[in-house]
Amino acid sequence: MSELQCGAVQNEHTYTGLRIASIFVILAGSSFGALLPVVAKRSPFFKLPKMVYEFAKYFGSGVIIATAFIHLLAPAFEELGSECLSPGWQSYPWASAITMLSVFVLFLTELFAFRIGTAKLEALNVKY
Repeated sequence: MSELQCGAVQNEHTYTGLRIASIFVILAGSSFGALLPVVAKRSPFFKLPKMVYEFAKYFGSGVIIATAFIHLLAPAFEELGSECLSPGWQSYPWASAITMLSVFVLFLTELFAFRIGTAKLEALNVKY
């Protein structure tokens, strides 16, 4: 059995060059993904139906949420269930509660932003 270690852990820095390069790869990919709909909407030779934009928007939101679940939920369960924390943190599955609350807040934020945005666009007689 290993001894319980609470506190700072010394991690070795590896693959520093690849980590820095990944920042620029992500920047290029996300810039392409974010600018493509803007260019396609304003360009005369890209005539995509509105449904394509709606699908891409919701698909992208789903990918972001799924990525967060896959990469953050398991470590959250490990860390919030650690024996290094006080017993209050171990008595309830806080990772699940925080996740559910975050998804609820995300849903409400999107709902209110959509409602306020469409109301302002209608008030300005802007077709969206």
